[in-house]
Amino acid sequence: MKKSEKEEPPKSHRRILMLISIIILIILILLFGTKIYLWINLLLGNDLIIRLIPDKENVFLVNGQSEKINFELSVLTGPFCNVACDFDFSDLSEKKMIEEGNFDIKPAFTKLKTYSISAPLTGTGQKIFRFDIYCQSKKSFFCSTEGYAQSKSSLITLNYELDDNALKIKNSTKERIFNLMQKSGQISNDLESLNEAFFILKNYLEINFSEDIGIIKNSADNFNRSLIFLKESWEKGDLSLINNLLIEKETSFSEINRSFYSINRSISLNILVYNSLIDTLNGTERRLRDYQKLNFTNETLVRFDKLVDNFNYLIENFNKSETIVEKENAVNNIKNETDEIFIDIEQSQNESLSYKSYKEIDSLKLNPIIFIRKEFLLNLSLKEPPPQCCLFGKCKSCCDDSGYYDRTKFPVIFLHGHDFSKQASAESNMNRFYKIQRNLENEGYLDAGTMLLSSSSKEEEKGILGKTFYPISIKASYYFDIFKTQESTTVLQTKKDNIDSYAIRLRDIITEVKYKTDRQKVIIVAYSMGGLVARRYLQIFGENEVEKLIMIGTPNHGVGGNVLALCSVFGEESECNDLNENSLFINKLNRGENPSIPVYNIIGLGCGMDGEDGDGVVKNSSAYLSYAENYFVQGKCESINLFHNELLLPEKYPEIYNLLVKSLKQNSSINL
Repeated sequence: MKKSEKEEPPKSHRRILMLISIIILIILILLFGTKIYLWINLLLGNDLIIRLIPDKENVFLVNGQSEKINFELSVLTGPFCNVACDFDFSDLSEKKMIEEGNFDIKPAFTKLKTYSISAPLTGTGQKIFRFDIYCQSKKSFFCSTEGYAQSKSSLITLNYELDDNALKIKNSTKERIFNLMQKSGQISNDLESLNEAFFILKNYLEINFSEDIGIIKNSADNFNRSLIFLKESWEKGDLSLINNLLIEKETSFSEINRSFYSINRSISLNILVYNSLIDTLNGTERRLRDYQKLNFTNETLVRFDKLVDNFNYLIENFNKSETIVEKENAVNNIKNETDEIFIDIEQSQNESLSYKSYKEIDSLKLNPIIFIRKEFLLNLSLKEPPPQCCLFGKCKSCCDDSGYYDRTKFPVIFLHGHDFSKQASAESNMNRFYKIQRNLENEGYLDAGTMLLSSSSKEEEKGILGKTFYPISIKASYYFDIFKTQESTTVLQTKKDNIDSYAIRLRDIITEVKYKTDRQKVIIVAYSMGGLVARRYLQIFGENEVEKLIMIGTPNHGVGGNVLALCSVFGEESECNDLNENSLFINKLNRGENPSIPVYNIIGLGCGMDGEDGDGVVKNSSAYLSYAENYFVQGKCESINLFHNELLLPEKYPEIYNLLVKSLKQNSSINL
């Protein structure tokens, strides 16, 4: 078996090194007292942990309903420390502060804050509230601390629907709008047919409805245009405005309908009379032709021929412009004449008849006017009013399924690094991203606080955090896992595992974030060892669910020397073994296939480390990745303040923050 170029020292040697490190540490504490204690606190991250627990994170109400939200606040710190806290509760949707204040709190004590939040009186959608708390231990004789101020935030979503009354109004107004548009469209359609019939009729009659038809047509056209506004208002969900407008429009339509009915009746009556006169003339012509076949007396022949002349004259001049009354009189006269002479002709059939009529009877070439009422079919669909999501004073339609593939809406997951303390809560480690996370709201990423793995996520509404037009950013920890039995489910903190185990937990985190946002992929921003966890996840599970990876201060090729020795003193053995630059884990990580997704790598320089440049914890040679887009930032290690521990402080190193923003927006421009 071939030996590797660098072998790990035997366990006995490592134990000796660890024992020597502990002895040196005790000597330093005896020599330098408080300062070295503070240095240890800083190295461990902080000596204060905030617990902020809301009794609910997602509230579901109907219009006008209210519900109370309780926030339970507590701190973990030294038993003799007193903690000063500032807090605020704000309505992010309306960009309005609800309450802000401050209080002091001691360990083992709990403070409760209660707020009532209310759903809007109209519409559907989502509002977002946030509780923020900022705490710092107060220095005293028995509490010697200079730790950084700690913060915690909790996001609350208020999801609201229409109440029963609003739902009835919505459904009834939808039906009324549809009926109004159907009837108005039918009138516009009938006006066209009526106008066509009128243009034919006015050639034969002295009538003029042009002005009346024009007035009604203009009124109907204007009315139809106003209905478009009504339809759009309904689709926006402004039910109170629509109800009042509908009453006004229904009144206006009644007037248009009355005017149309009046002119329709007048024109239809003229057409009816005109067509009945045509029928009468046709009947008269048939009778004339029938009786012309008979024999006549001299007297009846003269009268018959004269009647034919009158008939021919009438049909020749019938369509000359006259009033309908004049035409009706002329037709009735010829009909009466025909009736009279036919009586005389029939009575004379018993006499000796020797005369025949050879008078030519003209054919009636007049057709009735047909008014065809075309059936109007309304092809209309009213789009359901979209829920409104308001954030930072802006309101837009809530995101729907179309946002699933939108890379500008992919959530950002912040992954912390290695925790040098075995006992400290991982929540403190996650808090390192707080300032960056809050600053990113100015770049279009909603700070959704911290997420711990939950066993009940599938019971929540899918996409509950993906409704707003802002993508979210969320801090998560691979130090937490779920222990489940038939009776209960418990979230446990465990730091005793290796990085492979953390990569499996990262998969659970990604699955939960995707479910809560209903997005196809996530973006990972990883600090220090978190970058190794993310890279290992990509090796094991693939890249289908990750859009890009951004690493800050990541020891991509492991750590060694003093850093590794200190890791063994304070950190868990499994993690430190994997972080070892000569470990099997580091070897496997770097000989695997390179990821095809974009990888951005921010590297700190300026601190001398065993003859190399680095950030005080990670050497340049360890951080650099040949396949990544590498960015180098100059900093410095001052006294006990290592550059590595300050990489996530945007106020001190804005260049790192700007590179992070640049990497986030690369190939995914965010438009709000």
